[in-house]
Amino acid sequence: MPRARFVHPEMLTDADFAELSPYNRLFFIYMLTVADDAGNFPDDVRELRAQTFPHNDEVSVTDIVEFLANATERTMYVPYTLGVRTWYHIRNFHKYQHPERSVAPKHPLYPGQKYTFSYREKGKWRRRTVTADEWNMEAYTERTASVHFKVGKVVGQNLHLNLPHNQPNTPSDPGSLPSTTGSPGPPASPARKPTPLNFEIPRHFDAMQDALRLGINLNAIENLEMLEEEVRLVRSGGQSKHQWAKKKPQP
Repeated sequence: MPRARFVHPEMLTDADFAELSPYNRLFFIYMLTVADDAGNFPDDVRELRAQTFPHNDEVSVTDIVEFLANATERTMYVPYTLGVRTWYHIRNFHKYQHPERSVAPKHPLYPGQKYTFSYREKGKWRRRTVTADEWNMEAYTERTASVHFKVGKVVGQNLHLNLPHNQPNTPSDPGSLPSTTGSPGPPASPARKPTPLNFEIPRHFDAMQDALRLGINLNAIENLEMLEEEVRLVRSGGQSKHQWAKKKPQP
């Protein structure tokens, strides 16, 4: 969702900005609101055209391609890739943009970028600083360049994994021993419900981070207990059926 941004007067006298066409200048200003709080946006010209000029038929998708090329040529945008997709980083974005509470990145971070965002936990605001290597490994896979878990939603909302709703059968309580003949035995303890994964809870976040480092496919994980069990299995030298298939080296 676009956010309010600050347009600094220095932009109007910038030599690179002055060389752009009037519509190209408007596009650059509009993209400040489209980019996420880390100053990044995807190379999706149709979506960018719809977000920046939704009611202007004079600007076409071809024009957006030209606008991006002109700004990139002047290093106002810096392109970078992850997997099979391309994103852009706006140069000097954080020099002029200072949101009161930056939210989690919606896109991969620019290589070498260090970013601090806010999130709400147990009624209190927390801050977390991540590097591009940390965040991109957590949120994306080189295999599909797709998001593993929901990031960048409105601060204060829970960021849950988009996982299947079916839960595995809960094993019986090991403390409930079979009763002897003629004895009713102790009552069985109530089954403990699986814990849904929640991105905002540090324990869950750390487990997800460990799983991604070990190559575990989070899309196949249904709850916290299952996730921690898979991490323990791989760390102990076992093979998880939910690990990404490793590419065989070319002969």
